[in-house]
Amino acid sequence: MFNKKDISILLILIGVTLLFFARVLVTDFTFGYGDIHRYFYPIRYFSASAIKEGIIPFWNPYLFAGIPNLAALQPAVFYPMSILTYIFPFFFGIKLFIISHFTLASIFTYLLMRNFNISRTGSLISSVTYGFGGFVLSVVDMLTTLSAATWTPLILLFYTKALTNKHNIYLMLTGLFLAVQFLAGEPTQLYGSLIMLVLFWLFQPQPLKKWIFQGITPWVICIGLVLFQILPFLEMGLFSTRTGGVKFTHATSLSLGPHELLNLVLPYFTGNFIDESHFWFGQSWLESIYMGILPLLFVFTAVLFIRKNHLVIFFTSIILIFLILSLGRLLPIYELLYKYLPGFSMIRYPVKFFSFAAFGCSILAGFGYDYFRGQTLKIEFKNKFYFQGLTPLILFPFLKKIYFPDATDLQIDTWANSIFLNFIIVCLIIISCILLISLLFKNKIPISAFNFGIVSFVILDLFLFGSRINPFVPQKIYGYKSEGLRFILQDRDFYRILLEPKSEKYFHIIRGATLEEALINVQQSLVPNSGLFYKIFDAEGYESLTLNDYNHVLELIKKEGRLNLLDLLNVKYLISKFELKMPHLKLVYEDAAIKIYQNMTCLPRAFFVSKIRVIENRAKILEVMNRLNFNPMREVIIEEGIQHKSKILPCNNLRIQNPKSKIKIIDYQPNKIILEASSKGNCLLFLSDTYYPGWQAYIDGKLTKIYRANYAFRAISFPAGNHKVEFIYFPFSFLVGIIGSIVSGFISATLLMTTFVVKPSK
Repeated sequence: MFNKKDISILLILIGVTLLFFARVLVTDFTFGYGDIHRYFYPIRYFSASAIKEGIIPFWNPYLFAGIPNLAALQPAVFYPMSILTYIFPFFFGIKLFIISHFTLASIFTYLLMRNFNISRTGSLISSVTYGFGGFVLSVVDMLTTLSAATWTPLILLFYTKALTNKHNIYLMLTGLFLAVQFLAGEPTQLYGSLIMLVLFWLFQPQPLKKWIFQGITPWVICIGLVLFQILPFLEMGLFSTRTGGVKFTHATSLSLGPHELLNLVLPYFTGNFIDESHFWFGQSWLESIYMGILPLLFVFTAVLFIRKNHLVIFFTSIILIFLILSLGRLLPIYELLYKYLPGFSMIRYPVKFFSFAAFGCSILAGFGYDYFRGQTLKIEFKNKFYFQGLTPLILFPFLKKIYFPDATDLQIDTWANSIFLNFIIVCLIIISCILLISLLFKNKIPISAFNFGIVSFVILDLFLFGSRINPFVPQKIYGYKSEGLRFILQDRDFYRILLEPKSEKYFHIIRGATLEEALINVQQSLVPNSGLFYKIFDAEGYESLTLNDYNHVLELIKKEGRLNLLDLLNVKYLISKFELKMPHLKLVYEDAAIKIYQNMTCLPRAFFVSKIRVIENRAKILEVMNRLNFNPMREVIIEEGIQHKSKILPCNNLRIQNPKSKIKIIDYQPNKIILEASSKGNCLLFLSDTYYPGWQAYIDGKLTKIYRANYAFRAISFPAGNHKVEFIYFPFSFLVGIIGSIVSGFISATLLMTTFVVKPSK
């Protein structure tokens, strides 16, 4: 039964979280490592800013000439915990967002373990092992994975209750929190939950009709509740670069190596790629899989000595299955799943699946501890055995020179010293545990002191090695304005910037003696996404999902060198690390970090064209645009004939400079663009924003057709005269989805109310 002692432990878990992140909470330091700086903070800042302005950020106009924001999933616009970034100042809210997930992950695991009738101490060990283990700490820079992994224990808790108590309310709660996990923005985690729940379902034999009902209902509820997010996401998937799946080599590029499993015993055995002086020999997505040496021993205890317990069998299966998936390309089964399992080919990085292996280990740690504690009063342990068993690990640093002869002496020495120190710490923890066992065996300490000591060593172990995973940086870095940025911001016109392709490759590697210095260098280089804090329009971006058509146009610039297309993209400033000598480029700013060139032939964001060409073959359009003589100022390519009551004639004599023909941008918001335009004749108005379903155009309040122009952009038929033009984005997929979600919610609520009226069957 859950009582006051359990509440006290939950308060302890909150205290542990506050202690671990005290420096972030009470100072102006924040998180800055990895994708959190370049990706998650900027896109979450954009979404939070839009919400605070009363705008639902369906569309992000600042990246890739415009890209769906809600549909991309990873911005997590409707994820419930995102409200922290909406109601608080962003940088404080995002701190609370991150830290709260560690508390929730720990609490949910504790509740699950108590439901499994594990002791409070065993449950506490499981909760801190999962909440502060290497995997969860490593994904702070991947907010979607952190958020989604948090709900795994709660989902299993309610599904367990659903199958054992046979009450529909628990099936509905399972579906509800599966929906929350999906809204967190990481589909891989939901895929893993599907595998986990199906296995658990198979472990619980029921009458066929009820068995099928219990297996399907949570997923029906989940899908129904998040249709408003699923439909836009699927729609974007059809238009994205992941259409048809990710290439197998790319999908499996970050697989967990078998040698990396040594990190379970000896933290950072394969290196720590945060420290510049270190080197690492493994994948670069997941920094640590270490979960504590004592919990690992408890896991082996559970597997070896509690083999008849069906829950131990289940979680052992979970560990093995997801460990196999984490190995990715190293085993042929992953390729079979990639080819034949629906949706599996769209998943990148097999190492993400280790989340569920880590979860399974944390659960078995609690089971193992309870068995272990029960045996300590019966069996005398020999200290010498444990120490001698680990002594060979001391030899590993010296073997490093044999296997990695190209590493520098400084790297070898730094790595060896670190490994040796880590080994000593691990041994001290084991020896301390053995001493506790000896004291308990000799009746020198009570069982309560033994429990306290074991939990303390587990927490200390995780804190010592976990504190090295996420270095903190001063929050002021995110507000740092370089002189180059100040130069860009002084131009109040509508334009885009672009990091020159060669420079983009150079700046892709974060450089600096310290993390703080490296991040400042990133800010100075104006890499994609950094402009989101200042509403700077970038012709490129750093996103998980990108639109396929626009990506093809970018490839013409980056791979084929068609810089004449910069005019088409409204690129006024080209950022470069290197000197550029090209016609129409004028050096307007230079410092030690970057050079800024102004494109003197940059076309406006919206303009009239002088010639219309219809080409139905899309490959042919790219071929024409790839020609050096293609002039986007003089002609626009569309894929179908103009649909208009009167014939639209090409405006052969029309020029932008003609005072009788002008376009003025009145308002430019994420989901709305308002123009005032006038032309002396019928023509086509071209807008260098990406073409995408859900955008509608109005001329003087009347709906008009949007044409896909120049392969990836928008154009409308514009009649002679002065007119107000509006582009409005409200995705039909979201409208259909929100109606479906409301209906699903109503049905679920009705069934929920019914469960309180009709008693569940026995």
